[in-house]
Amino acid sequence: MFKVYKSNSLNILLLKAYDIIQKKPLSNIFEKEIFIYDNKVLFQYLNIFLAEKVGISANFKLYHPKDFIWKLFQIILSKKELKNTFTHSIMIWKIMNILDQKNFFEYYDNKKKNKTQNFKFSFLMANIFEQYIFYRPNWINDWEKKNNQKLI
Repeated sequence: MFKVYKSNSLNILLLKAYDIIQKKPLSNIFEKEIFIYDNKVLFQYLNIFLAEKVGISANFKLYHPKDFIWKLFQIILSKKELKNTFTHSIMIWKIMNILDQKNFFEYYDNKKKNKTQNFKFSFLMANIFEQYIFYRPNWINDWEKKNNQKLI
């Protein structure tokens, strides 16, 4: 079962996680409790909180929401070799390829500096795109629709 708990108070979330783990322990001791996080600091606080309450904090699986969704796609579609083309590293290289083709930074004389500048820019753009995919997918969809309408 999949449940989402939201709160502006970290203590409330931590207490809720503790209550769930205490009331409904996993049937198999080798199974891992799965936590979906948006911030790694939150998971560190969870570990510390549970260790203080229970005495130990172990056997957790941590997923970022995008990784969790991708894992669900793999399970549902029964394809272990399904590749995620929106990973951060792949996006960096795709953006770099676009920059090379379009010569965005042609005003630089030094080729090495140009490649370094392209990589830095691509890295930042991949970060931004990743945030948009996760937090504002409707903005990307709207943008694609407007571009497709112009082409028609």
